[in-house]
Amino acid sequence: MRRVLLMGSLVAVGAACGPGGTSTDACKGRMAGDLVITEFLADPDGTDTGSEWIEVFNTLGTAIDLKGVSIYVKKTDGSSLKTHVIKAGKIEPRSYFVLGDVRSGALPSYINYSYEAGLGALSNSDAVIGLKCGTTITFDELQYSVAAKAAHARQLDGKVTPDGTANDDETRWCDAKTMLAGTANFGTPGQANDECDVVVPSGNCTDPGSSASRPVVPPLPGQVFFTEVMADPSAASDSLGEYLEVKSTADVDLNDMVLTVGTTARAITSTQCLRVPAGSYAVLAHETDAGVNGGIPNVVATFTAALTQGAGSVTLSVEDAGIDTANYPASVSGVAWQLDPTRSDATNNDDPSAYCASTVRYGDATTGDFGTPGAANTACMASTAGMCRDMGTSQMRAIVPPSPGSLYFTEVMADPKAVADNLGEWLELKSDGAADLNGLVLTAGSTRNTLSSPDCLAVPAGGYALLAHTASGNGGLPTLTGTFTAGLSNSSTMLSIALPDAGLIDATAYPAAVAGVAWQLSPASSSAVGNDDPMSFCRATVGYPMDGGDLGTPGGANTACPAPPNPNDCVDPGSGMTRAIVKPTSGQLVITEFMADPRGTDDTTGEYIELLANASFDLNGLVLANESTGMSPVSSQTCLPVNAGQFALFARTMDPILNGGLPTPVATFGFTLTNSGVRSVVVRSGTDTLDSFGYGTTTSGASWQLRAGLSSPSDNEDAGSVCITPSARYGHFADGGLVDGGQGDRGTPGTVNENCP
Repeated sequence: MRRVLLMGSLVAVGAACGPGGTSTDACKGRMAGDLVITEFLADPDGTDTGSEWIEVFNTLGTAIDLKGVSIYVKKTDGSSLKTHVIKAGKIEPRSYFVLGDVRSGALPSYINYSYEAGLGALSNSDAVIGLKCGTTITFDELQYSVAAKAAHARQLDGKVTPDGTANDDETRWCDAKTMLAGTANFGTPGQANDECDVVVPSGNCTDPGSSASRPVVPPLPGQVFFTEVMADPSAASDSLGEYLEVKSTADVDLNDMVLTVGTTARAITSTQCLRVPAGSYAVLAHETDAGVNGGIPNVVATFTAALTQGAGSVTLSVEDAGIDTANYPASVSGVAWQLDPTRSDATNNDDPSAYCASTVRYGDATTGDFGTPGAANTACMASTAGMCRDMGTSQMRAIVPPSPGSLYFTEVMADPKAVADNLGEWLELKSDGAADLNGLVLTAGSTRNTLSSPDCLAVPAGGYALLAHTASGNGGLPTLTGTFTAGLSNSSTMLSIALPDAGLIDATAYPAAVAGVAWQLSPASSSAVGNDDPMSFCRATVGYPMDGGDLGTPGGANTACPAPPNPNDCVDPGSGMTRAIVKPTSGQLVITEFMADPRGTDDTTGEYIELLANASFDLNGLVLANESTGMSPVSSQTCLPVNAGQFALFARTMDPILNGGLPTPVATFGFTLTNSGVRSVVVRSGTDTLDSFGYGTTTSGASWQLRAGLSSPSDNEDAGSVCITPSARYGHFADGGLVDGGQGDRGTPGTVNENCP
C-alpha cells in the first residue's frame, strides 16, 4: 500500500537512484507504491521479440527521475531473474511511462524507453514483473497467472485508481479492447486503460448502478405473458420496427429466457438484470434506438427472428419450462395487435379473438404506427356476436357463413416430409360463394377446432381457404386463411366442417397418407358431393413452394388427376409405389361382430361391422352388403392392408362424435342394417361370398358377436356360437345422456369379443 511522503523526502525528487556510491542517497525518500505497473503486452501479434512493452504509472504529484531504477522479470518461483537498469528517463506526475523491447531503429511513438534485450521475452502465461530502486526499495512487484489473449495487452481495470495494492488482485485485470494504432495489437500504452467488463457468474446479473451481481429471478409459468405484437410496422422497416410486449405479474428477470418465434429460438442474454417489476410491461424489439425503430421506447432486450405477418405464435420458456405461448392474428400494416385488458393473462392470449387492433399512435403523433409498447393496452371495442373486422376496410361487418355444400374440402396434406407434421400439415377448402370461416367447427377424426379470429376469415367466390398449424416454418405454404391444432392421422380419416349449431357444411374421408404428397380432389369432381368418393382423389404432382419440396397445390387450383388406376392395383402407403392388391380368399376372413341398432346415436351414424383377418391381405375391392340390395365397395387408391389376427372395423361415419365413440374405422359403408326379420351381413370379393352372418330381431344398444376364440366363416352360422354382447361397453352417447351412467352401447368394436354366456 502506498504511504504518504514526508515533506523532507521531496528533496529526492528528480535525483537518480541506482547502483554506485550515490545509491543510498538517490533512493532516499522513495517508497513502495510510488511507481505502479499498469499494463503489459507479453504476446504481441507476430514475433514477440522487439514488440513487447511494460507500462508504469507515477502515483505522485511530482515527477520521478527513472535513471537507475531497475526493471526485472522472473519466474513465479523466483528463478530465471533478468534485470535491466534504466539509463535515463523521467516520468511526469500522475502520468504513464512505457518501457519497450525495441532492438533496433527509432522508438514507436508509444514507447518512452527501450530496455532492448535486457529482459528477454516476457512469459505469455505466468511470471513476475517488478520495479526496484537500489537493493532495498521495491516500488511494485506484479505476479500474473492468467494467459493473455494473443495480440492483447493485459491491463489494470480503467475504473481502478492505479495503486500498488489494487494491481495485486488479478481479477481487476483484463485483456485490452482498444486497437493500438499502426499495429495489429490491442492496448493503451501511455494512456488511461479501458474499463474491464463486469464478470458476472452464470445465473447471476447486475442491477443498474450496482457493482455486485445477484441471482437471476426467473418467472414461473404464466407470470410473464405476451400482451402486444407488432409484426408489420410501416413507420420503420420490419427488420427495425417489429416488437413484442410482455407483462409480468411478479418481480422477475428476463435474463436467460428463451424467445421462440416460429421455429427460431434465441436466449435473452445480458450481464445486466433485465428486471420487470410486478404489474409492469417490457418491450422486446429488433432495434433499441427509438430514432430508427419507429419510436418504440425503452426496449429492454432485442431479438432477431422475423415475426410472421400471417397468423403466428411466439413462446417464452426457461430451460425446459414453458412460461407462455401466444397465438396472434394475421398482421395489419402499421397496427399492433394488443391483448384485451379484460382478458390479460397467459391463457387468453392463446386465443386470437382476444386481440384487437391498437388505436393509439406511438413515436410521431401524426404519422407513427399504432400501438402502446411498454404501456397498458387500451380497451378493445366490445365484441359483437356475428361480426368480424374486414381486412380490406378495417371496419366491422357481419360474418357471412357458407351454406351447406358451398364450402368443401379439396386437398389434404397429412404427412409432410419437408418439415415435421406439427408444422407442415394443412387442409384446403374451396368456396363456391363469398363466405367467412369465422365460427365454423373443423373436425379431424375426433378433434374439433373452432375457427376464430377478430378478422374476417374471408374466402372469395371460387377461391380457396388454406388452413395449417402455423404461418411460419411450415414448408413454404402461401398465406394462410386460418390455423388449426388438430393433428391429421396418416391413415384414412374423416374431415368435416360445420356451423356451430351442428349444421354440416361438408364432410369427406381422405385416403391413407403418402409421405410428402398431398391428396387432391380431381377438378372434374370439385363439389361437396364429388369429394365423398375416395376415388375422386389423386396424389399431387406439383412441388411447393417450388420443385424439390413436398407435392401439393395449397391455396390454388388442383392439377388434373390421371385416368383411374387399374382397379386391381393400389398405392402402397409405405413405399408410395403402385402394387397389385392382395385379395383374400375363402376362409381368410370372418365377420365377428356388427351393430345394427345402436342406442347411443342414430342408426345412420352408429352402425358398424367388424371383420377378423385369418391371413394378411388388402381390404381394397371388398364389398360389404346386407341381405338385399344394399352394398358398399371398399374403394381406395391407397392399399388398405390388414395382417393376420387383426380386426378391421367399418362404420357409417368416421366421426367418433357422431358414431358413438368408435375406434377409428378403416372405411365406411352406406347401407342400413335392418333391425327385425331374417337379416344378414355379407362380405364379397368379386362374385365370391367370403362370409355372411345371419341374424333375427336385434337388441337395442347391443351388438351381435361371434364367441371369442372362434375364427372360421362357418362358426358364425352356428346359433350356439353367436350372442348379443353381454356387458362390454364402448364410446359414449352422442347426445351426452346419462343413461347407464353415461357409458356407451354394448360391444367390442375393433377388439377381441367377450365370451358368450
